[in-house]
Amino acid sequence: MYVSLGASATKKIAEGLERLLKNPKATVEDWMDYFKKRKKEDSPENPPNILDEVDDIVGNRKKTLDDVESGKIKLDEDANGNKRKKGDETRSSNYAEMKVDDYFETQKFVIGKNEGTLKRVSENTVSTLDDTIKKGIDGIYEFSTPPPKYVIAEVKYNTATLSKTKTKSGGAQMSEQWVKYDLNFGTVSTEIADDILIQGYQPLLCNVSKQGKVTVNTINQTLTEATKSSVWGGKITN
Repeated sequence: MYVSLGASATKKIAEGLERLLKNPKATVEDWMDYFKKRKKEDSPENPPNILDEVDDIVGNRKKTLDDVESGKIKLDEDANGNKRKKGDETRSSNYAEMKVDDYFETQKFVIGKNEGTLKRVSENTVSTLDDTIKKGIDGIYEFSTPPPKYVIAEVKYNTATLSKTKTKSGGAQMSEQWVKYDLNFGTVSTEIADDILIQGYQPLLCNVSKQGKVTVNTINQTLTEATKSSVWGGKITN
């Protein structure tokens, strides 16, 4: 583990590693470039350990979630312990996205008749509670034993609902046009974006309660609108 690095440096390294691990098109040259950048922070006696770094990413997320749910970290405060302005939902929104990542990536599911795992393939991963809020699709996950090959999730904290406001995409949040529009802005690689449009995806609405409970519902989509539907049929098997 590279605990001697500053928080901002650790975050950049973690994000770079995540992008490589989640990109099926990553080449040997991509990995070499990554390790060249790491060389400045790694001593000859302590070469990079990929498994340790992956464990560190997951471990940091787990610790953050535990600290929020135990009350050690307050969602209505900033990193310095000051109260956030009314309407500032930065921490609650980021907590919800981290919780849903943990929910999907640390369990096995039966979706339809197929049992498998979900792996996040979208690159805008939330890594801290104080990350700048990112607009657009919250999470795209690939199912190991399709169909469906992909799940696209919109994450809401507590009782928040889908926005019905039409965007420049021509559609409201999680509508077909809105999803297609957002796929063009770097949420995933071009190859994965094209595959999603070819293979299709299951749209989901994930609500995270103040107590940390994740509730997942399907979404009814039209070209320009999206509405919450029935409870998702995905079953946890472990």
